[in-house]
Amino acid sequence: MIGLVADENFSGPVVRGLRRRHPDADIVTVQEVGLTSASDPDVLEWAARQGRLVVSHDVQTMIRFANERTAAGKPMPGLIEAKRRLPPGPRSRSSSTSSSRRE
Repeated sequence: MIGLVADENFSGPVVRGLRRRHPDADIVTVQEVGLTSASDPDVLEWAARQGRLVVSHDVQTMIRFANERTAAGKPMPGLIEAKRRLPPGPRSRSSSTSSSRRE
């Protein structure tokens, strides 16, 4: 399984939901590993040393720093940029199931 690290601005409810739906998911937050307030380059460096993909909502800077790492030939396991807001509609099977029961 691929390990993930959620950066400081990543949605806590998403992390908790992932853990609840997939208890075996290998995801940690920067806060849990002692990287609170760390710079994006420091988070990317830690993730590379640990072999973890970074999940982030930070499209302003995180992508630039990830690109700089790869351009410099540094290890970069990966970066997942997630939209902060989802379009309207069912968010999960459980929400769509519960709404269909109400009809």
